[in-house]
Amino acid sequence: MRIIVALLCAIVALSVASAPAEAGKRVALVIGNSNYGKAGSLPNPARDAAAMGALFRRMGFDQVDVKTDLGQVELRRALREFSQSVRDADIAVVFYAGHGVEVAGTNYLIPVDVVLERDTDIEDEAVSLERVNRLIQPAQRLRLIILDACRENPFTPAMQRGATRAIGRGLAWVDVQTQDTMIAFAARPGTTVNDGSDANSPYTTALLRNLAIPGLDIRLAMGRVRDEVAAQTGRQQEPTFFTSLGGTEISLVPPADEPAAPASAQTTSEQDAATQAWVATRDTTSIVVLEEFVRRYGDSYYATLARGRIEELRNIQAATAVPAVTAPVAPPVERPQAPANPCGSGAMTASGEPCPSSAAEERAVLLVEDVQVKPTQVKKVEGTVKWRFERGSSPSEGVVHAVVEFPKLKLQLKFERNTEASLPASHTAELNFATPPDAPGGGVEGMGSIVLKTSENEVGAPALESSTVSVVYGLFLVGLTESKRDGNLQLLKNRPWFEIPITFANKQRALLSFEKGESGARVLNEAFAAWGD
Repeated sequence: MRIIVALLCAIVALSVASAPAEAGKRVALVIGNSNYGKAGSLPNPARDAAAMGALFRRMGFDQVDVKTDLGQVELRRALREFSQSVRDADIAVVFYAGHGVEVAGTNYLIPVDVVLERDTDIEDEAVSLERVNRLIQPAQRLRLIILDACRENPFTPAMQRGATRAIGRGLAWVDVQTQDTMIAFAARPGTTVNDGSDANSPYTTALLRNLAIPGLDIRLAMGRVRDEVAAQTGRQQEPTFFTSLGGTEISLVPPADEPAAPASAQTTSEQDAATQAWVATRDTTSIVVLEEFVRRYGDSYYATLARGRIEELRNIQAATAVPAVTAPVAPPVERPQAPANPCGSGAMTASGEPCPSSAAEERAVLLVEDVQVKPTQVKKVEGTVKWRFERGSSPSEGVVHAVVEFPKLKLQLKFERNTEASLPASHTAELNFATPPDAPGGGVEGMGSIVLKTSENEVGAPALESSTVSVVYGLFLVGLTESKRDGNLQLLKNRPWFEIPITFANKQRALLSFEKGESGARVLNEAFAAWGD
């Protein structure tokens, strides 16, 4: 929602642009322990460390040390060496992702080569949080420790315990007694979390979204992180932080200054365009979108941030090592046969189970101008659309997904109810068009209003009342006009076909149409019911 608000309402704050010259020295140590010899591997910490390291670099930190899979000796050495850099720093940050454990009220970071046969081994093999805190105390303005380490501890079951030493779940409450210090946990004390199924843990994902906002006090930033993670996990995970910070505001990225621009600098309108585009693009996981941003706004400061984001995503891809699958490009002569719908035409499966929110492929049609033929003719290409409703932690947060595929074009559409009071829109849609490099028309450069039709071939059908913003190449954001809510909903509920006029980079025009079908109608009805529409 913040992307839509920033673009359609022009609520734009200048980003990390001038972090810089006036900021004191900022240093960060980032550790991700994934491959534990005795306890197996964790999927996310190494990727989380790569992403956080890239984030701190984009934020302009003077020193960023990223370490992964540290054993006992390596972990202590990394902390000792980092403590030398802290001595003349204003801000020092330690981020740790991996296993942590609480024994007798003390929290420990776990190296990858520990054995921990007895609870008394913990002081010898692990590193206490108190030690980490002591090492960064020379920092002048802020000492920040972030622990994404509240996972279920695999060492506890086999650990022999003394009569008076308790081993808890998760991490223990922290009494911060040193000045200007914050210690943040991924979950409440005494609770554990899962890594999640995405490229980064829910906690790290929220950190990536909120820490780099210029001028945002670190307490507010971590509060936003808490709210996002709690909402995403249905309050099963609630991050916590402990702090001794006083009444002075402090942010990891200083507020953007506004120095006089040299004669060769961008014009105000160019800066505003780059700022708006970056606000809408910074959270994307598409390297293609970011590269297009760099191509368009390469002279802006935000291009540097985009390049850093590209590096971060490529590091994540390398860590996950998922091979790419090349889609076939030969055009189909006939529409491919959709797999059987297990729900048939009813609302229950044959076994009496409720139908899922996604079902068989429905029809999609692309009518493209054939400019190579005179007079100009229209070529028809058949495709498919798959519908799915993704429920959120609350009914208002559900999202409708439609994936429309043709041999040389793919559209991913996300449609959701607007929950931002500052945006005069009832619902919002994000349309992301993707084409392979050899697509004859190039990428999708523009799109018109979304039209709702009673049949595939209807002409002159009404369009949704809306506003559309082109973010970067191929990515469009649409806000449905709040004052026209009832009329728009009638079109969406009663008309079975969508049509979107599009223009390719070579100025070739096309009409992209797709049907609801049984699965789409079911998905939209489920969404409208969940949203109270």
